[in-house]
Amino acid sequence: MKKLLIILLVLGSMSPYSQAQNYGVLKKPNEDIVLSFTLKGKGKQLLVCKDRNNTYLVYRFGTATQVELSYPPVLDSSSWHKFYFWNYHRGGGIMNEGMDEVFLSFVNNGIKYRIYETYYSVDSSSAVGILIKKGDKTIDLPGLYETKINGLSDLAMYDDWLPNGFTDSDKVLVW
Repeated sequence: MKKLLIILLVLGSMSPYSQAQNYGVLKKPNEDIVLSFTLKGKGKQLLVCKDRNNTYLVYRFGTATQVELSYPPVLDSSSWHKFYFWNYHRGGGIMNEGMDEVFLSFVNNGIKYRIYETYYSVDSSSAVGILIKKGDKTIDLPGLYETKINGLSDLAMYDDWLPNGFTDSDKVLVW
């Protein structure tokens, strides 16, 4: 029985899920993860973190050894106002499909970024990823849902600090 337990522990530590938890330079010790996941086929990670004192919100993308993009550049209380948050929940029932759609968007150097987290009950599909739009070109970088840690919907409790993507949709969310 001990041997079986040891084998299971070793195999479990080799899974992609456990590898995704090695954040390296993408996460600072004073931060909590709002959302993280690994991109499909890329081995790169996306993290949204907040300071444990709620001082700032930050997006980081890259690998455990290299940050390819960090936004915003200044991590202070103004960082919360540089993102747009949108959360839609429909419980479902006889007349409609249950669903959740949660987006966190920002604009950096004229390029629009939309981190998404969705669930649709009609086909029990769940997805995470990021849409990147520059001009007329949009790229979808889907994430591996099984590597997802936490969720964007937790940001709903900070709605006083985050501009609402629904009311400010002309700025970021409507492409």
